[in-house]
Amino acid sequence: MRSLPTKQEAIRAAEHAAFDTARSHITAAKTLYDHGMHPQACFLAMTAIEETGKALLYQCPDAEENMEPLSAVRDHDMKAIFGAVAPLILNEEAKRRHGRNLVTGLDRIEAVRLLAEGGEWMPLRNACLYVDCKPDAKALQTPVETITREHAYLMLVAALEVYAHAHAPGFTYRDIPMDAELDDTKQRSVLAELQEFQERERGKVDLDRLNFISSAERVQQLRQTVRDARERAHQTALGQPATSPESRPAMGTFDLSDLDQQRGQTGKPYLEFLRVPALSLGLYVLPAGGVDAQQPHNEDEVYYVLSGRATIRVGEEDRAVQAGSVVFVPPGVPHRFHSITEELRVLVFFAPAEGTAK
Repeated sequence: MRSLPTKQEAIRAAEHAAFDTARSHITAAKTLYDHGMHPQACFLAMTAIEETGKALLYQCPDAEENMEPLSAVRDHDMKAIFGAVAPLILNEEAKRRHGRNLVTGLDRIEAVRLLAEGGEWMPLRNACLYVDCKPDAKALQTPVETITREHAYLMLVAALEVYAHAHAPGFTYRDIPMDAELDDTKQRSVLAELQEFQERERGKVDLDRLNFISSAERVQQLRQTVRDARERAHQTALGQPATSPESRPAMGTFDLSDLDQQRGQTGKPYLEFLRVPALSLGLYVLPAGGVDAQQPHNEDEVYYVLSGRATIRVGEEDRAVQAGSVVFVPPGVPHRFHSITEELRVLVFFAPAEGTAK
């Protein structure tokens, strides 16, 4: 008699199934795109991003212990946020591949994340679904946008970016065993597919025709909505009442090229560029063959590797890191980068702000 799978086995199976569904949706979306069925292609590409988000939700550390994170797998907005935010928010290579709108200053691929976080995912998704329906039907809402080739192209390249990044070595919400073999074969294959698709469509699409990329007013509205949502979530987590927009401090935006220049002018490896009571951020750069002389901190710390290759030691464990790697270090644990083979550029997050924890 065959035994029932354990909860861990069931969750792993569901994760793999979600990744497989995402892959099949991307393939189907490309076929529909090639046949000029842009709304349908856009819909499947958006669903592929959601399925990737679902797979990442199944990787959450507490997924095997309680059902709360798993309830999100039925929420289209939550799956889209999980699928779009982590793989895109600090993905500098993806931003370079798709460029920036000169009017709004928005990295074009970032528009997908803003739509997901800004509450406009479902209206756009529904516009794809309802394209063949009568707009005056009583049971349906009139689509908010006409889905074009540009919509479908953006969501297709975003689905490929998200799927590739989710398969990058070291990108996981689970612990990676010390002896794990990190294989980037799938990531490289998907990125090659992405490059081929971009080259084929070059000159045929113009993402700046999309007003959520080129309209300063629309982009500002989306950004403000995202900031408000994040602030509400943060204050809810702290058990604090939400603040009004009038009492909110002014936003801060940063450009990595400017930060690189500022850090270079100081002659120091570390540049702190943001400090609030709950958080501080900095840019840390070490040359190839350099020595990391840092000491343990009293704050929680997260490293996000922008570029370069090295090994990080946390406590007694060593792990190779490269662009896209995320490393969490608990308070008080000795850690340092070593064996730096390519100049290492790292974003450093402290919570609370560095030097404030007792």
